[in-house]
Amino acid sequence: MQIPISRVVCDFIILLVCGLPVLIFHLWVEPFKRGFFCDDESIRYPFHDSTVTHEVLAAVGLILPICFILMTESFRSFVWNKQHTGQIKLKTYHLRDLHVHPLVVRLYAFIGYFLVGVCFNQVLVDIAKYSIGRQRPHFMDVCRPSKGYTECTVDLFITDFECTGEDANRIRESMLSFYSGHSAFAFYVASFTALYLQGRLIRPLLSRLLLPTIQIALVAGASFVAYSRVSDYKHHWSDVLVGVVMGSAVGIFVAVVVAEVFKHRHSHMCEEVNRELRLISRSKLGH
Repeated sequence: MQIPISRVVCDFIILLVCGLPVLIFHLWVEPFKRGFFCDDESIRYPFHDSTVTHEVLAAVGLILPICFILMTESFRSFVWNKQHTGQIKLKTYHLRDLHVHPLVVRLYAFIGYFLVGVCFNQVLVDIAKYSIGRQRPHFMDVCRPSKGYTECTVDLFITDFECTGEDANRIRESMLSFYSGHSAFAFYVASFTALYLQGRLIRPLLSRLLLPTIQIALVAGASFVAYSRVSDYKHHWSDVLVGVVMGSAVGIFVAVVVAEVFKHRHSHMCEEVNRELRLISRSKLGH
């Protein structure tokens, strides 16, 4: 099969275009300045460092799924696709005059789908954060607004205020509570990876419990990230809940609809069953 260079170029352009809004939001867009009730206790929690930092979340959330994809596709190519003769029977690909191994094509496709999904997820997060401008639970501690911080009149809604806090970046972040980006990203990674493994690993690995254990571990890790956002006073519980739902929805959409991880799954299983039945029939005929 010949791989058009135009398709490869188009894929990279799409990935760039999907990631561009994220850069624009973080560099040039200011969050909506929402008013607040000064007696609102839900935004008067103390500032707390994140249990799971952005750097750790990004590193684990990007490296772990890529490693799973690399191991799964390598296993499929060099173990499952071997025939009884020990030969590897795979579809051949060519990029102009260059032979491309099917493993490279599969890695390119699934890692690409995963990264595009990361961009989809983050764009949806940023649209909500910057257009709604909901205050985080530690908003008052970080912003220290000129009105309503030290003296408060009950039921007074304050809109004409200025933040007097010293850290401009923290002040900006304190207005980006809805919805939780950490939770959305963690559950995007967990849902995409769990479905990818379910779709691409069509045989039990060593034990039938291994795959579900990995999948539950992914969900457990994502849940820990989500819970920590509440205990660290970074988000309200509703921010986290919406982040979980949105991240999971994007992960399911990308895995099932875009990457089509379940495509031809049953046909492959049928081929394997038919192959085994033919071998059994031949052995009986031989006897």
